[in-house]
Amino acid sequence: MDESAPAAVLVIDDEPLMLRLLRALFETDGYTVYEAMTGPMGLGLIPTVSPLAVVVDVMMPGMDGIEVCRQIAAEYPDLPVIILTGSDDPEVERRCMAAGARHFITKPPEPFQLTELLNSYLAQPAR
Repeated sequence: MDESAPAAVLVIDDEPLMLRLLRALFETDGYTVYEAMTGPMGLGLIPTVSPLAVVVDVMMPGMDGIEVCRQIAAEYPDLPVIILTGSDDPEVERRCMAAGARHFITKPPEPFQLTELLNSYLAQPAR
């Protein structure tokens, strides 16, 4: 990755309002944001945009966030996936973590919780 270019974040969520909110949050912190409203669209963007991390909702039509997470873990094992969902069900959290998610955060997130996670990924040495 070009050290002078801002790090990219991929947000996969079927809710336009959530996409706008996360874009504003991440861009304020200096990240380039890419959006997808479906799992397949998001998976297709990964090789093109080389994101630092992927933020994905669980409940989406078609391919849900757990399957998206599972596919990312299989194809890009070093790419962190943050689950951001309205569900606080421990079974959903267990399934997300088993699918390879690094973090499980319920909506609405604390304002700086997500950007602190992204900043911590930037601070980690490349694998």
